[in-house]
Amino acid sequence: MRPWTQRPFLSIDCETTGVNPFEDRLVEVAATIVRPDGALDLQWSTVVNPGIDIPDSAAEIHGITTERALAEGIPTLDAVQRVAELIFDFAYGTEGMPVCIYNAVFDWPLLICEAERHGLEFPAFAPILDPLLIDKMVDRYRKGSRKLVDTARHYGVQLDVDDAHGALADAVASGRIMHELLRRYPKVGEHTLADVYMRQVRGAEEQRESFVDYRRRTSDPSFDKPPGWPVPAGVSA
Repeated sequence: MRPWTQRPFLSIDCETTGVNPFEDRLVEVAATIVRPDGALDLQWSTVVNPGIDIPDSAAEIHGITTERALAEGIPTLDAVQRVAELIFDFAYGTEGMPVCIYNAVFDWPLLICEAERHGLEFPAFAPILDPLLIDKMVDRYRKGSRKLVDTARHYGVQLDVDDAHGALADAVASGRIMHELLRRYPKVGEHTLADVYMRQVRGAEEQRESFVDYRRRTSDPSFDKPPGWPVPAGVSA
């Protein structure tokens, strides 16, 4: 079996009706398989009909209006079932392909909640890699934005501003960033995939504690943020 660093990654991205993964709905989802050299083996994406109106503020970001979702979108159940099948096939397969999700603490609980709403069995314990989280762990003090388009630019991954917030383009960029992270920081790949997963859990908590402390000291003494990665604790659908 190849080391996990030399395997392709199943990279997933979602666009939604809003910013709360436990309450908002899926409007677009994409999955792609990204090889270590950046080549792609699979490219799948679909617009999703969320069954509710899409706020103008969200449509302005990803370009999917309620009218477009009604005309082009497939049912949420079908979209999430396809994502589940891909994860079962590739991440749960013989070699165990890592699942790459930029800012997994948003997309992952969103997918789980959508599966729960529709009574769908979902592979909730996949080997997730979050390039956003790992980038913050290995380059903690780098100044500037960590938005996907800016992180892509930092790692030499092409993602035009006009393409950002399209699920497929974002999924491709996420997978390529993760492979580039491993090239620039080979010590990450010296650990087992299970160890990297647990390091992400601990790293996310350290970042949460630091951010909460900063906000309490500078602006809001009562500020708090739920712990937990890749699914925040204490919140349910």
